[in-house]
Amino acid sequence: QLVIRNGPLLSRELARQGALQALLDTAANDSSDAPLTIALFSCGTLIAWSNIRASICLETQTRIQLVIQNGLASNDKTIVRYATRLQSKLAIAPTDASSPISNHDTPTTVTRNI
Repeated sequence: QLVIRNGPLLSRELARQGALQALLDTAANDSSDAPLTIALFSCGTLIAWSNIRASICLETQTRIQLVIQNGLASNDKTIVRYATRLQSKLAIAPTDASSPISNHDTPTTVTRNI
């Protein structure tokens, strides 16, 4: 909720601190599903803000596309859903509104049978 309520102010600081790049690193380098799921969802949330979008260079754009491709290739339905969500967020214009996230974007619990 912190990002939603304070988005325009917080997203500026998150962009400055490299939050998107850190999440992309997690999504690209962590082989377990839970960190990947969280990173994909969080990237989808951050990418909606114009401050975050403005911080994306060509290299970061390429990394985002690679993370999306890997997520879409996953056997985990939640990972595929969040990769699709990130891809959709990239296709729409960024916002500075108080809440760029729709109600259907709430994260789900990741469960795994062992």
